[in-house]
Amino acid sequence: MGKQAISAGVQYDFPLFSIDQSLGHWPFFFDDLGMNLFVDVGLAGDQLSLQGLKVGFGAELKLSFTMGYYVQLGLIAGVAQGVGQAQPVFYLNAALPNLF
Repeated sequence: MGKQAISAGVQYDFPLFSIDQSLGHWPFFFDDLGMNLFVDVGLAGDQLSLQGLKVGFGAELKLSFTMGYYVQLGLIAGVAQGVGQAQPVFYLNAALPNLF
């Protein structure tokens, strides 16, 4: 922690499948399945030095779907690993399409 911070990230977002399939006769429609690969780096502290550099990387699977004919949502499942950390972090998020 400190008064200064700098960070950067790179990601590669690409489609895997265009599902375009409904769930029977229910108003629930699967749209697309995509993947995101990412790397993030950053420094924070009162004095910035390369010894405090933190690096993380991960991957996400993203499913977009439509509910009730109009409401578009996304479901994101991911895993992230910090370099030097003992184990990865798994997460699940729901998102609106413009935040997706």
